[in-house]
Amino acid sequence: SKGYKYIFMGIGAEISRKLQLAGDNNNVYETLDFLRSFNKDSGALNIGRRVAVIGGGNTAVDSARSALRIDGVEKVFIIYRRTEDEMPADKEEYERALEEGVIFKPLLLPESFSKTGILKCRKMTLGTPDSSGRRRPVPTEKTREITVDSVISAIGEYTDSKFLSACGLKIEKNNRPHANPETLETNLKNVFIGGDALRGPSTVVESIADARKAAEAIAKKEIPDWKDLDKDFNPGFDRKQQIPEIYNKKSRLILPKISEDDRVIAENEVGRCLECNVICNKCVDVCPNRANV
Repeated sequence: SKGYKYIFMGIGAEISRKLQLAGDNNNVYETLDFLRSFNKDSGALNIGRRVAVIGGGNTAVDSARSALRIDGVEKVFIIYRRTEDEMPADKEEYERALEEGVIFKPLLLPESFSKTGILKCRKMTLGTPDSSGRRRPVPTEKTREITVDSVISAIGEYTDSKFLSACGLKIEKNNRPHANPETLETNLKNVFIGGDALRGPSTVVESIADARKAAEAIAKKEIPDWKDLDKDFNPGFDRKQQIPEIYNKKSRLILPKISEDDRVIAENEVGRCLECNVICNKCVDVCPNRANV
């Protein structure tokens, strides 16, 4: 009715999985709600001195690092049912959290949280590998108690399939929307979907790739003689050519950290970017953290 011919749905995976936690303490926060509140006004948050974050993914680590930056917070624990080696969080995120003082408590599964601030956890051990290749966490007869003021649940997110279904999209058995893998067009004509809304929690790089794929599919519908976008910004450069001077540089410089409040220095550092990826794209291939995508 507003004149749009095409729609791309990139609503993300915005629903947090519910933590099954017994007890009468209501100081339990969903990770996405917590991060939104932190981003809006961290000074307005009062979560006590000791905080437990439940989960082992990047969102859990983000929540823990954010909690440490709130006034009054002295200790933040990440409680995870497997070991640190099985954590799905990126290694860099994990290492940064350690540097900043986050305390990791592996092989613990929270069971209850009382008004007295006692978080009771079941001690776990590792069993045989599951479908993800990681060893299954198996409960033991032992428990452990940790005193905390607040708990942040970060055990995963998922797509709002009910909303998508209400919009008319076909939902598959895996509770994800149906889409043509070549174009990302859904069962509704000219309606496309991508990113976390399609895949479940994924990466920014994958979301950008989905948006590009859908954009090309739309362009083909609108422009009869459309030619696929060349992945190289400089089509005259042979991407298969090996440049030893680049590929042999595997180590990283440990750069000094600047104050978070020093915006001038930060802006000057950002301004030094040469945007090397527009030349031959080799830096995109070799960067271990995809920082130049």
